Amino acid sequence: MDQLKEHPQIVELLDTLDKNGLMKEKNEVQSLVSYIGGMEETLTEMLGELQDMRREINLIHNNTLRSKCHTLVEKTEGKIRQGFSAVKKMKDNLIQSAGNAVRAFREKGRDALAESVRAMKIPEALDKLSAMFGRMSKEMAQDTKKLSAMQAELQGAKGHLKNMGLLFMGKAAKEAEHSKSDKGVLSRLSRLFEKAQKGFATLEQKAMDTADKLRVSRVKSSVKENLSRYRAAAKAEKGTERSEPTASKEENRTAQALGQISAPHPQKSNLSKEREKDMTNDFKNKQSSGARPPRLSPEEYAAKKKAEKEAIYQLLDNTALEVVQSPEKFKAYLDVQSRMDRYTANNALLMYKQFPQASQIKEFDDWAADGVKVNKGSKTFIILDPYEYTKKDGTVGIDFNLKRVLDVSQTNGKRSAAPTANRDPRKLVAVMLDSAPINIESTNELPYPEMGAFYKNEDQTLYVKRDIGNSVALCQCVAQELGHAELSMNSEVYSRRDMGFQAVCIGYMLCKKYGVDTQNFAIDRIPDELKNKEPKDIKAELGKTQKAFKEITARVSDELYRQRAERSKERER
Repeated sequence: MDQLKEHPQIVELLDTLDKNGLMKEKNEVQSLVSYIGGMEETLTEMLGELQDMRREINLIHNNTLRSKCHTLVEKTEGKIRQGFSAVKKMKDNLIQSAGNAVRAFREKGRDALAESVRAMKIPEALDKLSAMFGRMSKEMAQDTKKLSAMQAELQGAKGHLKNMGLLFMGKAAKEAEHSKSDKGVLSRLSRLFEKAQKGFATLEQKAMDTADKLRVSRVKSSVKENLSRYRAAAKAEKGTERSEPTASKEENRTAQALGQISAPHPQKSNLSKEREKDMTNDFKNKQSSGARPPRLSPEEYAAKKKAEKEAIYQLLDNTALEVVQSPEKFKAYLDVQSRMDRYTANNALLMYKQFPQASQIKEFDDWAADGVKVNKGSKTFIILDPYEYTKKDGTVGIDFNLKRVLDVSQTNGKRSAAPTANRDPRKLVAVMLDSAPINIESTNELPYPEMGAFYKNEDQTLYVKRDIGNSVALCQCVAQELGHAELSMNSEVYSRRDMGFQAVCIGYMLCKKYGVDTQNFAIDRIPDELKNKEPKDIKAELGKTQKAFKEITARVSDELYRQRAERSKERER
C-alpha cells in the first residue's frame, strides 16, 4: 500500500504551501491525506478478515445457509472494493492536482497556489465519502439483521432435532452436531458484520467531522481577512471621525456562516445532495476558460452505471433466494408474475421486491406522452430493459439497461381492467382448450381418479374427464395440465415428476390471472431441489415457468379477443 503522504508531488506541495505561509491550505491537504491513509488501513483490515471468513463459510453443512452466507459476504466485499476504488480515484486526482498547483505557483505566484488548493474542493470530496460510507453502514446493519434471523432459524431447527425419536437417534445426533458447527460459523460471521458496520460508520463520521472542521477554518480565516482589511483602511483615513463601519454584504454572509458552522447541531450535518452523488474529480483544477467541467468523465459515468447495474443484479439474486425459502413470499411473487405475464421472471422478481402491487408500468415520459400525470412524491423503481449489441467477434449479444418506471397507481391514470373469461370457470376451460396446440380428448377414466384432466406426453394429448360437477376444480386441473403440456414442448427431455411444481405454478398463475380460486394449488410445498439451487439456477427455473405461462396466456388472450370480436359483429348485424 503506497503511502500518499510520502509521494513526491504531495511532499512538494505541502512544502511549497508552508514556505508561502498558506497554513490553512496546507492543513486542508494534510487532513485529506491523513483521512485517505486511515481509510486504506481500515478497508484493508476489513477485506482480510472477510476473505478469511469465506473459508469458514465453505465448511457450513446446510447448502441453503452456505449459499446465503456467501451472497452476504460477496455483497460486503463489493462495498469494500467500492471503497478502494474511491481511494484510488482520490489519490490519483490529488497527486495530479498537487503537481498542477505547484506549477501554477511557479508561473503565477502565491495567489494562484492558494486558488489551486481551493479548487480541489476538499470538504466537498469528504462529504461524498461520508455519504458513501453512511449508505454502506446502513446496508451492513440490515445484513446483520438477516444473519440474526438465520441464527434464530438454525436454533429452531436444532431444537426440533432434539425431539426426534430414538429410532433416528444416530441421525439426529449427527444433524445436531452439524447444526452446532453451522451455528458457530454464523455467530462469527455476525460479529464480523457488526465490526464492518462500525468500521463504515466510523469512516462516515471521520469524513464528516473533518469536512466540518475545514469549513470552520475557512470561514474563520475569511472573517479575519475581512477585518484586517477594514482596520487597515480605517487607519489610513486621517482627519475623519472614527465610527463603527457598516459591514459589507460579503462580511455579513461570512459572519453568518461562521455562526452557523461554529456551533453545529449534535446530529449529523445537514449536507447537500451532492453527498449522495458518486465520486467526481473534485481535486482537478478548474479550466482557465471559466467553463464548468462535466461532473463525471466518460470513464466515471461508465463506472457509475456499472455499479448501479451490479447493485440491481445483486438485488435480483437476493430476491430469488428469498422467495424460494418462503411459501408466502413465493405466492406473492407468483401474484406479480400472473398480472405481469409479458415481463420476464427477473423483472417480476424486481417488481415484487420494489413495487409488488404493480399492474401497468411505464417510464415517466411515456406516461406524460399519454397525457397522464405522475402523482407528486412518487418514486420510480427499476426493471431490466434488454438490448442487442455486436461483440468483437461479430456475433450478437444481449445486455440490459436499467429502466426506471412508475405504476399506474402512482398516476392519475385509470387502471386497465384485468382480462377475464366471465365468471363461469367452464367458459375459461373452453377457451383454454380451444386455444391449446395439442390434442384434446374426453374420457371417463384417468390414471388418477381425483383428477379432472391429465396430460399424456407420449401422444401429446390432454385427456379431460367427462361430467365433472365442480367447475372450479376442473378449471384448476386443466390449467395445471396445460402447464405440463407447455413445459414438455419447451424441453428436450420431459419428466412429469421433475416438472410437477412448475406445472402447479403455471396452473396457479392462470387461475389467479382470470379470477378463479387458487386454494387447491400446493404452492406451500416448495421443493428442496429449488430451495437449494444457486440464484442463477433459481432464476433459470422461474424463467422456464414464466415462458410457458406467457405462451398459454398469449393464446388465451387471442382467443378471448377473437370471441369478443365475433360477438360484436353479431350485435352489429
